[in-house]
Amino acid sequence: MVLSIAHNNTRIAAYDATGCGQSSCEPIWFIVTQGSIVNTPVIVNGRLHVSGSNFGFTPQVYVFHLVG
Repeated sequence: MVLSIAHNNTRIAAYDATGCGQSSCEPIWFIVTQGSIVNTPVIVNGRLHVSGSNFGFTPQVYVFHLVG
């Protein structure tokens, strides 16, 4: 799995690391957050941790369990 996380964007997406055989691939999954992503993502014990904000005001932490 390859993760795509854009800073100052509201989208976190995961792509197949082996590709899809085309020049453009659809994500395995994605989520639209409520505000900007503001840090570098960290994976610990199979979980993705990303911080952002809730509509630009309240700090928010997103945690996703990554299934292999």
